[in-house]
Amino acid sequence: MSREQLNRLLNAVLFQSCWFLAILSDWYLALCAFALLLVHFVRTNASTHNSLKLLYIACIGILIDSLLMHLGVYQFPNPELRTNDFIIPLWLIIMWCAFTLTLLSSLQWFLAKPYFFICLCCISGPASYLAGRHFGALHFADASLIFIILEWFVVGVLCTAIFPSSPKEDLPAQGGKYASY
Repeated sequence: MSREQLNRLLNAVLFQSCWFLAILSDWYLALCAFALLLVHFVRTNASTHNSLKLLYIACIGILIDSLLMHLGVYQFPNPELRTNDFIIPLWLIIMWCAFTLTLLSSLQWFLAKPYFFICLCCISGPASYLAGRHFGALHFADASLIFIILEWFVVGVLCTAIFPSSPKEDLPAQGGKYASY
């Protein structure tokens, strides 16, 4: 396995760790996994320009989720996990940030194929919310699923617009391909 493949695998494992810790435990454990994911990102993708793009995508996702929460599309059963009434819980903010850190690593191949990536977002994003609902992290009616699908459609289009064609073009060339461990 090449170093690049190993980095992508590590990125995917760290993201999944964030997800499970955010859903099944306290938010601060998810924050620990996110910190590891962030360190991995910094070590493998040292571009400030890309970091700002990823932060923009995370902010859009957080804003859309907060809007859907205010519209009553879904509710969060643990009010103690919410920072305030205007924004989604911290664990979901962590998940949005973690998701963006996969775009230029474990999801890079998918992102380079825009239509495929958008379809993947429309399926796996809502599936993640369904799994979160199954574990009791949030509540929403089945009829509300269409709004979550639309949210992830917008996110998919936004990601492919911000990173057109191959994300490799935006990554700094350090030592050949990517900076690595």
